Amino acid sequence: MIDTPATAPTEADVAWPTPDTIVLRGRKLRPGVARAELSRFADAVWVLDHAQADDHSVGRCLHWAKFPRRFERPIKAFTLAVLDHPRRAVLTLGPPGDSAALGTLRTWRDDLLVFT
Repeated sequence: MIDTPATAPTEADVAWPTPDTIVLRGRKLRPGVARAELSRFADAVWVLDHAQADDHSVGRCLHWAKFPRRFERPIKAFTLAVLDHPRRAVLTLGPPGDSAALGTLRTWRDDLLVFT
């Protein structure tokens, strides 16, 4: 008996994050940061400063306007997953189980921009 290949999922089959999904929901935040201040999945710019331990560190943002429209949602979904979950040891140097640094995340995003 010959197996038939599975049909590739369509855009409608993917469970995308909702537009109001909070971006830094899985990260430790600076004390005093209000939930209303946090970036949402649909935002054109994701502010990452609220998860930066150093209060003097500002300007860590991810801007999405440069991405081709058809790649924006998948790249944002990948980035959200990286923010939400510990990295695997095979992705970067460092101990497995740590979250990717915000600077590393920006580098990956820039690499994906070149790819798209």
